[in-house]
Amino acid sequence: MRQIIFGALLLAALGSFSWTLSRLVRFLWRGRPTTTPFGEKPARAGDVLSFFFMQRTVAREAASWHHLLIFWGFLILTVGTAEMILNGLMPRFSFALLGTGFDHGFKAVLDVTNAVVLAVILFAYFRRIVLRPPLIPLSGDAALILGMIATLCVTHFIMHGAEFIVAQDPPTWMPVSAMVGAWLGSLAGATA
Repeated sequence: MRQIIFGALLLAALGSFSWTLSRLVRFLWRGRPTTTPFGEKPARAGDVLSFFFMQRTVAREAASWHHLLIFWGFLILTVGTAEMILNGLMPRFSFALLGTGFDHGFKAVLDVTNAVVLAVILFAYFRRIVLRPPLIPLSGDAALILGMIATLCVTHFIMHGAEFIVAQDPPTWMPVSAMVGAWLGSLAGATA
């Protein structure tokens, strides 16, 4: 039964992805050709840095500071998630290969970033549901994306908290996960 449900969810996700991709491709085909598709590389790289990484358009609005924290935090969370996935596929892979200092430093930043992003996401929900600023409704897409990022943050804390129960050695460089591990401390090692 689980396999049927998983298969149905996978098909639904693939169908949704295909539909969205086909819409985007139709928009691309409507665009006008450019005379220099690969020209002006420094200007284009500057635009990517300015508009994507620095979020220049969003940063102009003082009321959108929380969006910047979620975006930049999500970039850090993505690196941590990539390490976790790669470690699951190749158990010898870890940022510890780059040195213990780097690994502990990154894990500390990742742990605190997860906490900040989770707090800001809760604020974003509060802002959109309770404060209801004009022109910023809580759309289904926004609620889903914020919910998935929040789930990623909570999963980080629970996973590392359970690891610390099993190892019986909560590291000081991951303070939030160590606190969650203390809350989960009543679990048996096998359950964790």
